[in-house]
Amino acid sequence: MDTAIGNWNFEMTGFAIGEDGDEVSVTPFRGVVDTGGPNMGLPKEIVEPYFASFGGVPAAGASHIFPCDRYPPPALVLKMVSGDSLVLNSTWLVAGAISPWNNGSCHGRVDDSLQTSYNIGACVLDQKFVVFDHANSRIGFADKASLAAETHDSEPACTGAANSPVMI
Repeated sequence: MDTAIGNWNFEMTGFAIGEDGDEVSVTPFRGVVDTGGPNMGLPKEIVEPYFASFGGVPAAGASHIFPCDRYPPPALVLKMVSGDSLVLNSTWLVAGAISPWNNGSCHGRVDDSLQTSYNIGACVLDQKFVVFDHANSRIGFADKASLAAETHDSEPACTGAANSPVMI
């Protein structure tokens, strides 16, 4: 985390579509944890191939639409500069039908736009247990399902592909 910037941020260097997908390197970019926004912003070089992998196409406002019959889409794996991976459950990255007259189209919650930092909003934070370590200037992410298993909680708040906790 770069503490000189003054917000909770971390650097990413690549992605994979699906947990077993091939890693694709991208120009390093910074994600900023945004506790007030519902969506996530990522560079176009990640968003377009991700949505294309399940029939998605760009829509107005840097968003994407995709055929609802392709739900659920594959997981999105973000690669950190630390070498760790942040596995994102796709059911949190997409929303439901656009309207009753949608012709079978659903919309995504991951936007592409050219930015210097990309917002990592509720579609990521709601599916993870997030720790803000002020003393060591780190952010930690763990699956809520993993946390529920450790605390013997019978109803995990979020299910999906389990991945190891990540400290950035």
